[in-house]
Amino acid sequence: MDTPIIIIVAGPSASGKTHFIERLFQRHPGFMAIVCADNYYYQQDHIPLHQRLTKNYDHPDAIEWSLLEKHLIQLKQNQIVQSPKYSFVKCNRLETTLTIKPKPIILLDGLLCLAMPNIRQHAHLSLYIDTPLDICLTRRIKRDIATRGRTSEQVIQQYLTKTRPMYYQHILPSREHADLIMPSTDHIDKVCVLLEKHLVGYIDQE
Repeated sequence: MDTPIIIIVAGPSASGKTHFIERLFQRHPGFMAIVCADNYYYQQDHIPLHQRLTKNYDHPDAIEWSLLEKHLIQLKQNQIVQSPKYSFVKCNRLETTLTIKPKPIILLDGLLCLAMPNIRQHAHLSLYIDTPLDICLTRRIKRDIATRGRTSEQVIQQYLTKTRPMYYQHILPSREHADLIMPSTDHIDKVCVLLEKHLVGYIDQE
C-alpha cells in the first residue's frame, strides 16, 4: 500500500464531525480508518472524579498531542497502532486500547486538530464544519445527558465557562487553516461525493 493520506475534520463541539466521518466511512469502509482525537485526553488516574469533572477539556493542553502525532506518523508508515480509549463518563482513559490498522485514507476527528501546527502539518486535506453555536449547544445537551451522564445544568455551565470561550480562542481561529468549510451537515452526501472526486486514486472505484 502507498503512503496513507490524512484528512482532518474539525469544528466546534457537537458540530457534526463524528456523524460526517461515520457517513463517509460507511461509504468506503475498506479504504478508510478513523482516528478520534478525543481518545487522546490524558490519563487521569491520580485525580478524583469530582475534580476531573471540573477540568477544561476544550483547551489544547487537555490532549496528549505528542502521542497522537506519533500514531499518525506510524499510520503513514503503514504501521498498526494501539490508540487509547477514553470514557467521558469517567473522564479518563480506559485500560483497553483500540487497534487501528493503516488504510489508504485516515480520517482524523478532532475539534482542536486544526489549531495544532504539529497535527495539521500531516494532513493531505482538512475540513471545518461551521455549524452555528446554538445548534451545537442543543446537540451537546442532548448528547451529554444521553451518553455521558451529565445533567443539563452541568452541560450549560461547562459550555458557558469553558466550551464557548475556548471556541473563540482556539477553534474558530483554526478555521483559516481548513481547505474546505462546510456550513453544516445538512448536505452531507453532497460533500461526500465532492471528497470522493478529490480522492480518486485512493478509493477503489470498482
